[in-house]
Amino acid sequence: MAHRIEEEWLRLEETPAVVAVEKWRPHRQNWFMCNIAVDWAKYSLLTGGAWVLRDEKGVVL
Repeated sequence: MAHRIEEEWLRLEETPAVVAVEKWRPHRQNWFMCNIAVDWAKYSLLTGGAWVLRDEKGVVL
């Protein structure tokens, strides 16, 4: 059973993920938006993260 589960995980990792992209839209004046992202590579044991802070015009601060 564990072997079948591992095979299924490997199959799912090889399948490209479908990502729904929502276009950026402005928010309230004098508010900021923080976008974050993380990723982990199982086999190389590498991880990374990023964040971006934007004003109401979409300008990266």
